[in-house]
Amino acid sequence: MKEEIAKILQEAQKTFTFHRKGIVSLRRIYFKDGKEDRNKEFEKIFKGYLSGILVISKREPSIERLISFIISFATFQSNQQDIQSSDQSTTLSSFLLKYLLSFTCAKEKAVRFRSCQLISGIINSLSEDSELSDELWDLLLEKMTPRTRDRIPNIRAQSIAALSRLQDPSDPDDSVIEEYLYVLSFDPSPEVRKAVLNHIGMSKYTISKLIERGRDSNDGIRQLLFQVLSTKVNPRVLSISQRTLLLDIGIHDRNPKVEKACLNMICNHWLNHLNGDLVKLLECFDVEESEELLEFAFNKILSNVPFQYHFNFEELSCESALLWRLYGTYLTKTEPPSYELLEEIAPNDINNYCQLIIRYCEMEEEGEFIAKQLLLGCRCLDLSDEASRRNLIAILNDMTKNLTLTEDLVWVALDIAREIVKDEGKFIEMCFDSINSVKEALQVLSLDPSVQIENGDNIKQVFSEQTNFRILTISEHILEKSHRTSTISQYSDLLDDVIQPQLRNGNVIVRNSALRCLGLFCLLNEGTTCSYFATFLEAINNETEDGIRVTAVKVLVDMILLYSNQIKTSFPDQLQEALSTLNQLVSSPVASLKETAVGGLSKLFAYRNCDDPQILSQLVLQLFLNDESNQKFIHQCLSVFFPLFAFTSLSNQILLEKSFQIALRSIIKSPLSSSLREIDIGPMIQFFIHHTNSKNIRNQEDIVSPSQENLLISICCEVASNPLGVDGKSLCKFFSLFQLDSQHEEQIKQLDFLCSEMNDLVKDKNCLKYIQKLSSSLSKMISQYSNPSLEESLQQSLQQRIEEGKPVAPSKIVKKTNVEPRGKTSRTKPPPKRVVKHVSESESESESELESEESESESESESEQESESDESESDSEKENDLSSDEKALPKSKAPINSAQSVSSGSESESELDSPKQQIQVKISPKAKKITVPLEKKLESNVEKKNLAAERKKENLPVVSQTKKHSPLVKPNPTKPKVSPIPKLGEKSQKTSPVPHIERKKSSISAQISPKELPKEKTTPTETKAVSRKPPVPVFRKPLQSTKISPISANTKKEIKKVPSSTLNQGKKISNTMNKENLAENHNHMLDQMEAFLDGKVALSPSRLSIQTPSAAQKAKKREAALQEID
Repeated sequence: MKEEIAKILQEAQKTFTFHRKGIVSLRRIYFKDGKEDRNKEFEKIFKGYLSGILVISKREPSIERLISFIISFATFQSNQQDIQSSDQSTTLSSFLLKYLLSFTCAKEKAVRFRSCQLISGIINSLSEDSELSDELWDLLLEKMTPRTRDRIPNIRAQSIAALSRLQDPSDPDDSVIEEYLYVLSFDPSPEVRKAVLNHIGMSKYTISKLIERGRDSNDGIRQLLFQVLSTKVNPRVLSISQRTLLLDIGIHDRNPKVEKACLNMICNHWLNHLNGDLVKLLECFDVEESEELLEFAFNKILSNVPFQYHFNFEELSCESALLWRLYGTYLTKTEPPSYELLEEIAPNDINNYCQLIIRYCEMEEEGEFIAKQLLLGCRCLDLSDEASRRNLIAILNDMTKNLTLTEDLVWVALDIAREIVKDEGKFIEMCFDSINSVKEALQVLSLDPSVQIENGDNIKQVFSEQTNFRILTISEHILEKSHRTSTISQYSDLLDDVIQPQLRNGNVIVRNSALRCLGLFCLLNEGTTCSYFATFLEAINNETEDGIRVTAVKVLVDMILLYSNQIKTSFPDQLQEALSTLNQLVSSPVASLKETAVGGLSKLFAYRNCDDPQILSQLVLQLFLNDESNQKFIHQCLSVFFPLFAFTSLSNQILLEKSFQIALRSIIKSPLSSSLREIDIGPMIQFFIHHTNSKNIRNQEDIVSPSQENLLISICCEVASNPLGVDGKSLCKFFSLFQLDSQHEEQIKQLDFLCSEMNDLVKDKNCLKYIQKLSSSLSKMISQYSNPSLEESLQQSLQQRIEEGKPVAPSKIVKKTNVEPRGKTSRTKPPPKRVVKHVSESESESESELESEESESESESESEQESESDESESDSEKENDLSSDEKALPKSKAPINSAQSVSSGSESESELDSPKQQIQVKISPKAKKITVPLEKKLESNVEKKNLAAERKKENLPVVSQTKKHSPLVKPNPTKPKVSPIPKLGEKSQKTSPVPHIERKKSSISAQISPKELPKEKTTPTETKAVSRKPPVPVFRKPLQSTKISPISANTKKEIKKVPSSTLNQGKKISNTMNKENLAENHNHMLDQMEAFLDGKVALSPSRLSIQTPSAAQKAKKREAALQEID
């Protein structure tokens, strides 16, 4: 049997023609006599040969043929019922599936891929009436679902194919559908996303998710989407919004293959479902809302489908009217124009056509849209007859006077009238006649006393606003269609009587229309532009309505584009103010203002009307800013603008180069909460490198070598300005992106100078590697120069740039401390963070005695690293400050800090009950120590020793002299009082802080013996509470820091003995450690800690190698740990 199976599999690798014969032979061997033992023997042999296939990762033709043969062998009977029963075939398929599923989680990627490939092939080759057991169904879901997240894309694609027969598209909660949609949205591999598109089932829920892939970044996926939807989805199943979105995505796609797939879906599949009727196709869309989209799409659709339709002008619908207009426009644009077809669809009589327009205008619902299509269709008609043309002009003139019509329809009527009336003077005369007629109607209404207020609205006021808006609409059309001329006397009446009065109108729509008219009027002549330039600037700054501000920005940009030279000559300050205002609007939270400002500034830079690198840097930041307020328009606009701007001329690249350091410094100096911190600097640097490469300049006659050194100089200046900061370190890794040229001698010398500066300032090892690599390449270039030194003026300039980029140093602080009597301090007031200490500067010995008191102030270590310039204060100032402090101090000689007042044991009660006094101490940012006379310090030390001796005689508990004392807590004669550690996230209720414990820096592998534990020296003194840091969270692993938080009595129950597993880990760390000694030492430390919590002894700062959870049942845990060690 083994030889027969091997021979069949060997032949199956050679050709596909043997497969059918080999499958019959192999199945005959498997199902011969139906003996169970024989089947098991076959399965054992077949598994061995199958395992050899699974380990081959290369997709060789012979292996692919063999895998196809195995799939056909497993599913052959399900399609051919003439050999064996379907039960036997299901048994064979189940056997192979169960065997292959055990390899889906293998470590080798080849095994996982081949097993998933075979499983997907077997499942998808089963017949439609095949059934799987519940056990195998669940096993498939359990094993194959995790493979959709495999790190190998081919494995993910095969697992998706394997799950295709297990999905239920009608159930949104189906696990396979959820996995498909997740992979479709987030998988980085296009092939995997294509696999989901090919295998996912169609339903209302899944279709809405599939349409989102129309915005996929991969062209092949967008093309496949239209192919899948055209074959699997009926257009009537989709909603109007989904059809509109698909048409918009596909017809405007930049890839011609995607556009062709969209047109193929509409022309060959959707129209087939609609019997080729274009009117029904238009009924699938909202023609009134999507008129522009359908006009663009049907110019391409009509060229791909035959068209024959008879239009009945008496009974037009919105769809048929739009189709008539689009088809007529298409015929006029063909080469050559099809006049014969135009005559077939044109109306017979123009006069009847005019009457149809009037009739449809009087209709309420769809009449205006049909009338609009008929008006636009006039461009396709023959209007050579004078009588017909005059009749049409009269109808258009009447439409402009009809206040019941919408402004959209009136604007179309004015457009058609301007095209028919060729003479500009006659057209203006006709428009003025319409304006006068509307004004007369308004005057008649205002004088009519019969008009009353109805439904709470003043009819006269509403009619007045409608009339004013209609007049402004006609005026705006006149000004827009007029040519620029030096004489504007014919429009002066329009400005005085119509536009200026409405600028103060209370209605926002009317005021906005008047501002547009004023802008169009100003663009006709440079004199009027200069006169009203400040008016629009004032509207931007003072107007409250966003729509009016947007209009003012548009007009202002157009003025600068047309008359920048005149404005710069007459009003240079106003021009600069306008540019700064536009720059501020780039960061506006109002989306419409932001988009208008970005688009306007892009135009100004493109036409060289603005050359401010500060403004240009803001546009660069907007391009890379990942902000929700940034609309798609901004990214689209700037993505088109910057290549056009940078590759036009070398001067534009120089301007862009100047904006680099400004943009980089804006990111670095922005606060951490700013959205600028989210910008990735790497892509931005690559953007500048590409767009400042002079080789990319179009139409360049002289070859100019690319200059990237200036960008690198800016980066080096920022690194030198902030050598220890995160931003400075992160910039060093971008040095390798630049290609330096030895021809730019001056820039190379500047870079070499900056490298030497960075070598002295930067301490990070990785940064130094990048700097040294750059320095070595620069040294080779400099060796070629005759004069390798850099001029002093350039050195000073670079030093100045470095100083400008440094963070601002903090100013001097004047600290006020409140000294309160004992017993009258508010417990709820938290202690201040900074502690002011009095230390004698004349004697180093007294200073070392109080060194432990200064250990809690971490800010002192930073201040000592600064320069000594601020530290050199005059002695007279110090004595004055000291004298004022001594007057406020009590009689105690002990040091005093900003949070507490310390008194000696000899203080009287009257002194303790004295009123609160203010102490003002000037603290230099460099030196915060304030000196006191040595005699007072020595007296204080003597009094401390005497007090300690007296307390020792009374058998009172003592603490170390190095700890600080607080008069705010009364001494306890029994045990020292320690504040409990607050829980993580809570604030302490007391102001008395707890001392933190320091451990020495030593290796954790050193042996610890109870005898070696240092004992804390204590002297009798007064118990006090001192400040501490917030508690450190408890970790299982040994802490690496040298400080650990104190443990209060409240946390005593949480201490446990170290388990044996932890002690066994200690053996792995050091072979010299003894388990018994380690357990004994650790338990000794626990005893010491418990004694500290009970107040019997102060915990010594010996090393604590491990933090343990709790101490309940310590004897039992100790015995258990020792037994496990033995």
